[in-house]
Amino acid sequence: MRGLRDWLTQERGKFDLAFVSQLKHDAYVAVRAGRRGGFPVVLRAAGAGETGDCHWHRVGRCGRRIRRQARRASAIVAPSPAIREELLAAGFPPERVVLLANGVPLGPSADASRQAQARQAIAAANAALALPPGARLALYTGRLHEAKGLSELVTAWAEMADRRLDFARPDRPPLDARLWLAGEGPQREALASQIELLGLGGRVVLTRSFDNVDDLLAAADLFVLPSHEEGMSVALLEAMAAGLPIVASDIPGNRRLIRDGVEGLLVPTGNPPALAQAIERILSDPAASAKLGAAARRRVEENFSLDRMVDQHLALFARLLHSSAGPTISSRK
Repeated sequence: MRGLRDWLTQERGKFDLAFVSQLKHDAYVAVRAGRRGGFPVVLRAAGAGETGDCHWHRVGRCGRRIRRQARRASAIVAPSPAIREELLAAGFPPERVVLLANGVPLGPSADASRQAQARQAIAAANAALALPPGARLALYTGRLHEAKGLSELVTAWAEMADRRLDFARPDRPPLDARLWLAGEGPQREALASQIELLGLGGRVVLTRSFDNVDDLLAAADLFVLPSHEEGMSVALLEAMAAGLPIVASDIPGNRRLIRDGVEGLLVPTGNPPALAQAIERILSDPAASAKLGAAARRRVEENFSLDRMVDQHLALFARLLHSSAGPTISSRK
């Protein structure tokens, strides 16, 4: 924190505005420095519920003190209506809370060739992640936390196995399905124990974190997000941009991105049977899966692209700089 404070002071003549991700220690330093140095500071809140900044302010070390300082920022960006409501309930000034949705870059569209290449690259890096020919892959990326509903997801996978839905059906060819949980977090050990207890070793894999999830998304056939609460999930947007069909919990943050039956399937939270049924429905019907994935990508293109997000932030920065009689930003840098 001292290092950031000193840098902001020493480099003051080289920038017009500070933009800070998360309302934590860096935000505290930047807002104080901005008030002393006369430059606007924009904070961008992250997460909702137990994984969000507002919850951390209540339970984290120095959280309440940091919240008091963060309220004094020039603007506070809320990526979703849920996060905006949390900020307002926590006493942030309504006139300075700005709703700007997350955005993600659009990579290449999904296709069989790219999927095969991605699977080969992953297997070359980690032999434990080699998939047999024809295997269908469901993927979760993100923090391993109780609020993400991952225990229910593992239970759903076990129910699929018990009903032999992930092995064969009399009216369809055999379906070999795998689930990868990519990430780190406090629930990792509990999930590992649950996977072992249910006899799902090899079919449900904790892959750890990847620096870049592009190959994971390209290798997958389905993205699953069974969270109990979300603001606006960047992981979900990335999966949609990759053209993956979605199975997600029916909560406000997910409903803003996914229309049930259009970009994916929404299921009640904490309901492993419904989750298992939705996953099996998509994995066993490639034609329907492709249709949902194409719709998911279109939704990101039209509403949640990175270019759109950048332009909205630049407009906010320019407005703040203009109001403070400073220079305006006229191009992307």
